[in-house]
Amino acid sequence: MYDGTSCDLNKLPRQSRIRFICYESQLKFISVQETSTCEYEVIIGFSSLCQHPYFKPKENFLPIQCHPAVHKDDPKPQALLALEDENKQWMNKNVKLDFFFGKQSGSVELVIKPVEDEFHPSQPLEKNPRPDLWKPSRREPIRPLTDPDIAERFLMGEYCLYGGSGWWRYEFCYGKSVTQYHEEKGGARVEIILGNFDIDKHLNWITTHPGKKPRKVGRKFVSHFYTDGDFCEDSGTKRHVEVKLKCKKTGSSSSVTIYLLEPATCE
Repeated sequence: MYDGTSCDLNKLPRQSRIRFICYESQLKFISVQETSTCEYEVIIGFSSLCQHPYFKPKENFLPIQCHPAVHKDDPKPQALLALEDENKQWMNKNVKLDFFFGKQSGSVELVIKPVEDEFHPSQPLEKNPRPDLWKPSRREPIRPLTDPDIAERFLMGEYCLYGGSGWWRYEFCYGKSVTQYHEEKGGARVEIILGNFDIDKHLNWITTHPGKKPRKVGRKFVSHFYTDGDFCEDSGTKRHVEVKLKCKKTGSSSSVTIYLLEPATCE
């Protein structure tokens, strides 16, 4: 759609692209996004479009198999009864488990024994137990979600942040990539790589843009440059994105805000 209200920024009339997608409700306005200066993309959901085989979403249905109960007195499933019988056979046996810690593997032997001389229901409880009867626990305390280790692992690239609303959502993996994606109901994912992190190209970008350099005083954010994203047909170049990590004093210590701005086409 063309010939909209004149734009003060580029002195051209505004224009919009309307996209109709398959949606469960009869007619719903889903989102509007400014793809470039005074150019917009509007997404509208329309249920009648789902009747066409080209637009009908793919759904995977899992069959449900029903069987008559063999023993009406016991409502437990047969698989559960088999599992309970198997557990009884192992109650008096030793169990050996394999585990992995870091980059090394090993094994630990667990011996299952009945509880002895700790508590018997037939024995009366003391009103004032002696302090020396309490044994210190070796269990590590539960770490909160704001554990510094979680933030450290995010900065190592082991965790990613997800945000956005509407049709497109965003995935930010620190030191790796920034991705724009959409997930269908059937599990299919359409994604656009906005940028990948390359330390050499980032340092070159900082050199050519000295205003982006970190400052010890006055500045509340750090800028990182992600390049070599998917090819953009409108600009004829690969996508790139600037990621700003800002200091946020408001909210809880675990709150994170993520949003995307597109000041120019595919940038």
